[in-house]
Amino acid sequence: MALAMMASSALAGPSNRDWAAVGGDLSNSHYSTLTRIGPGNVKSLGGAWQHKFESERSRATPVVADGKMFVTAGSHAYALDPKTGATLWAHEFSSPPFGLFRGVAVGGGLVYVGLADSSLAALDESSGKEVWSQLLGDEKPPNVPQMGNQWVTGAPAYANGVVVAGVSGGRAPSERNDGRILGVDAKTGKILWRFHVVPAPGEKGHETWPRDNDVWKKGGGAVWVTPAVDPALGLVYLGTGNAIPELGGEVRAGDNLYTAAVVALDIKTGKLRWHYQTTHHDIFEQDLGTPLVLYDGDVGGKRVKGLAAMRTDGYLFLLDRRTGKPIIPIEERPVPQDAKLKTAPTQPFPVGADEVGPNCVPKDMVPAGFVPGCYF
Repeated sequence: MALAMMASSALAGPSNRDWAAVGGDLSNSHYSTLTRIGPGNVKSLGGAWQHKFESERSRATPVVADGKMFVTAGSHAYALDPKTGATLWAHEFSSPPFGLFRGVAVGGGLVYVGLADSSLAALDESSGKEVWSQLLGDEKPPNVPQMGNQWVTGAPAYANGVVVAGVSGGRAPSERNDGRILGVDAKTGKILWRFHVVPAPGEKGHETWPRDNDVWKKGGGAVWVTPAVDPALGLVYLGTGNAIPELGGEVRAGDNLYTAAVVALDIKTGKLRWHYQTTHHDIFEQDLGTPLVLYDGDVGGKRVKGLAAMRTDGYLFLLDRRTGKPIIPIEERPVPQDAKLKTAPTQPFPVGADEVGPNCVPKDMVPAGFVPGCYF
């Protein structure tokens, strides 16, 4: 327990020694308080070492904790010496490498890795030996390729003895093939709770899906990113992806909760504490694929606990992470309609905010015979 609490405390704020999570800390701040590198000497910096992963690829941000650097590449998880780049240990997984691109979480003496077969593995931090492995998705149906089912695509997060990971559903036959978020006991791998992004009949939010078909089973709501966690509030936050079929709004009338939304869950129980949907009835693939960022700031003379979520079209939503209510006002604006696709009459937009990037495809990028498209 002492190790767990110490790790959680180290992750709670900006890095002053280690880079203890993929996002630097549990807030995904990507910020370090170290000052040895600055504007005055950055031009003179050079490489200290490099480590070659042979033919393997990696998209992972390394995690530095307890004197080791942990990174994933190809089908391996590695521990490297951060001073020299030398390999301290390497663990090879039998699962395809898709989930291994995104990195690891570290805590309680273990390294946690999400895999392409929708399982979560825990490795001993010192030796790289597997301590436990837990399937987070469904059992793979017969004759269904592994990559066509479900997988863990973002790095997990560790806090207060719980590992939180998101699972993205595939297109394979499944009783309930939506994205989901799971909390796992960090010591044993036991699943503590499971939150389905698409609610089933009888669950709150199911009324936003059609009642005359079972398209809700087709799912959507993929979870692509590493969670953000506020240990003091006991909440974990994730952004979810679009509904399925992506562009086929005609078969799924309604807002389609909890897709294309920010969800805040109790880290002990997985209970939904609040949600904010940034795109209603998404037919534009407006996944929240950028990690959520937690921050504290002053607004109108009041201290706020904020959460920043960037929508795909470049609008930044600032929410109170305690309640999900907007910090900067958000209004529902009418948008162009398509009756066949059962589009939502309005979409949320931050009031007075600027959009990052163009709203429409630049005309000079569009081939002859095509019309430039715009969001909504």
